[in-house]
Amino acid sequence: MKKGNLLVSLFLIAIINIGIFAVVNDRSDVFWVNYGFLMFAVLFAACTFSFGSKAEKLANKLNIYVVAAVFLICEAIAAFVCARFDSAAWALIVHLVIIGLFIVFLYMTLSGNAHIDQQQAQRGMDLQNFKTVLEKFKGVQKNVPFSAPYKKIVEKAFDAVASGQVTGSPEVAGIEREISDAVDELGKAVSSGDEQAIASVCTKIGQLAADRESRLKLRSNF
Repeated sequence: MKKGNLLVSLFLIAIINIGIFAVVNDRSDVFWVNYGFLMFAVLFAACTFSFGSKAEKLANKLNIYVVAAVFLICEAIAAFVCARFDSAAWALIVHLVIIGLFIVFLYMTLSGNAHIDQQQAQRGMDLQNFKTVLEKFKGVQKNVPFSAPYKKIVEKAFDAVASGQVTGSPEVAGIEREISDAVDELGKAVSSGDEQAIASVCTKIGQLAADRESRLKLRSNF
């Protein structure tokens, strides 16, 4: 909760109420219908503005702010138009339609925000997993003697992995696990100095890295 925003909201609500009751003398059933729905929109906008979570992303907040602002504007216009109605029932219908549309758009906005948050969380996990594989591979490289005949082979395999896209996807999760397992296998081969195994595993890593990259490029085209 932001105390400054809350004070501003309360002040504006008070001003709006004073203005309404000072200007409107005919407080019929239509007036109270308009007043009730308009105050609901005002209070929703005030709560959105005052009680937003600090941890929530700015883009998500702005999306909700826009919905709240549009809802308030629509209710204000509807209240102005419905003030000319003789029937409170028609005014009620108009406001209920606006409320229904507001609920639909609010649900879509919240769902969209949740989907974006989920995608960003998945990208963070993909990035962390990829960094883990690269760090593991760097550790294997450090154990390769400078004069070892298979040094270039290991470096080529590392370059094949490191040059790939950082952000993964569920479609390549299996391949990434295979690459991670192959790096572990390469570490054991380097520790034992088995050149044949090193060459075989490096070839396998290169193929897996190429397969991962081709699948990610294919996915990005859709």
